[in-house]
Amino acid sequence: MIKLNGSDGFIIYQKPNTSKRFIGVGNWCETDSVYFNSPKFIFSTFDGKIFHLDANLNALKEEVNIYQIPKKKINPTKDEDYLKQAENIIGKCIKGELQKCILSRVKNTSFNVRNPYQLFNEICNTYQHGFKYLLNHPVYGLWIGVSPETLICGELKSGFHTHALAGSIPVNSKQKWTKKEKEEHQYVVDHIKNLIDKYGSLISESSTEEVNAGNVKHLNKDFRFKINEGILPFIRALHPTPAIAGTPTKKAIDFINKHEIHDRNLYCGYLGLISTVKAEIYVNLRCAEVSHREVNLYVGGGITAKSNAQDEFKETEIKAETLLSVMKKI
Repeated sequence: MIKLNGSDGFIIYQKPNTSKRFIGVGNWCETDSVYFNSPKFIFSTFDGKIFHLDANLNALKEEVNIYQIPKKKINPTKDEDYLKQAENIIGKCIKGELQKCILSRVKNTSFNVRNPYQLFNEICNTYQHGFKYLLNHPVYGLWIGVSPETLICGELKSGFHTHALAGSIPVNSKQKWTKKEKEEHQYVVDHIKNLIDKYGSLISESSTEEVNAGNVKHLNKDFRFKINEGILPFIRALHPTPAIAGTPTKKAIDFINKHEIHDRNLYCGYLGLISTVKAEIYVNLRCAEVSHREVNLYVGGGITAKSNAQDEFKETEIKAETLLSVMKKI
């Protein structure tokens, strides 16, 4: 049995479509460059602060007991506040001040599992796809999630993969993709292609397809490409994409920083493995911060001129079910 507490720095993760789990325990160090011969685990906050774990990453073959989780009160977003800001964004999009802005909210729920590793274990058993993780930072707290979105994966020699993932409708819905979702997806496609042209060269791109992610499905387009120089400079330019911030990106981020009452912290940042020649990095979506006897879920969606505030709110409720549905099993 491995014992960890709220003051330890650690990462536990399971990659998509595998049953193998890995663990690293050590100190989180802020970094602005990557000179790692062997892969290190990194995470970035939404606002771009990057940390790597100074620890070896080993196969996890034991049970884990996580105790003494600090109490951390985060006020949930009031429904009326979210709807008000959604209407505000819709108005700005109609006026042409924004094309798209990602609005997020915090949904609070009680949590009576004393050992958060039990929740991580259930998430891994429920979702074969997606990058599953349980991460603790002494300042940012204990985070858990299952990300459906790859930011970048591959190596300098043979090339990298990324994808444009945007637009959301319920996975069981028979409704067709509207112009709103298609435009939302196209913003991300254009952003990625422009950066590939700037930092490297495009090898190939796929057609647009549907992909399922928990309780919702998205529009997706895959890209294969080469990077001319370092991996981290490209990642810094790629993050945040219009899928997690908006378009124009700077104006959307300014709106988010001014009007969202919560700090996103790790939500809509990224995390994964990186070295000087390889990277396997995921966008931190479908995630939550675990506190003492409660969980704060971070959910959001893209608002455009064609959005309906009530529909956007319903979309965040559906996305919250990715983790809530698992919690109900425990």
